[in-house]
Amino acid sequence: MVKVQLMNFFEKQNIPIIDSDLIAHQIMEVGQKGYQAIVNYFGSNILNDDQTINRHKLGGIVFNDKTKLKKLNEITHPLVHQEIKQQMERYRLNQEKLVVVDVPLLFESGFESLCDGVLVISISPKLQVKRLMKRNNFTKEEALVRINNQMPLSEKEKRATYVVANTGTIDDLEKRLSDLLQKDRQVEKMECPNCHKNASRVIDSRPSDENRAIRRRRECENCGFRFTTLKE
Repeated sequence: MVKVQLMNFFEKQNIPIIDSDLIAHQIMEVGQKGYQAIVNYFGSNILNDDQTINRHKLGGIVFNDKTKLKKLNEITHPLVHQEIKQQMERYRLNQEKLVVVDVPLLFESGFESLCDGVLVISISPKLQVKRLMKRNNFTKEEALVRINNQMPLSEKEKRATYVVANTGTIDDLEKRLSDLLQKDRQVEKMECPNCHKNASRVIDSRPSDENRAIRRRRECENCGFRFTTLKE
């Protein structure tokens, strides 16, 4: 539910969204690039009567066997990565200033290199289990297996550019996100120290060691000069 509410929030802000889960579903559809490779490796017993992949059955296999999970990722991740890049390029050509890429396993899959900054929505471990059980109709044991196959949330928080706590209501979360967007947009345009024109292209964004201030590497789209800014 939280993901749906988050996507609704960004849509209300007129911010385009690239949904990696949706892409992963699409590449596993009959006739798509990932479908045959998955069936060839895992066998026809993962198929429904209509020959579509039974994702629940496939999940039950890979989340209890790290070797098979690694193989599934080797099949799907390059295809998802390619589609994300293609969608990002289309938005860039449309001159979109900000695009949200929703990737549940961003760091585990190495997809953070696609992004200028990373936002992690943080919740307590207990609440994480509870919400996963409710969303996917999992038992507690099934939820824990899924979570234990991910990078610990504490490590994701350390790697993130921004961390927003989701410990209250959805209105509380939207308020925090609105404040973050407002703060971010205030420094969207920076003057290039070389040509003195606006330089809005961010090529890297990450926390510095100084009170979680954001260090951004920028490239001027006018003269190509690269420089670093520090944002509190």
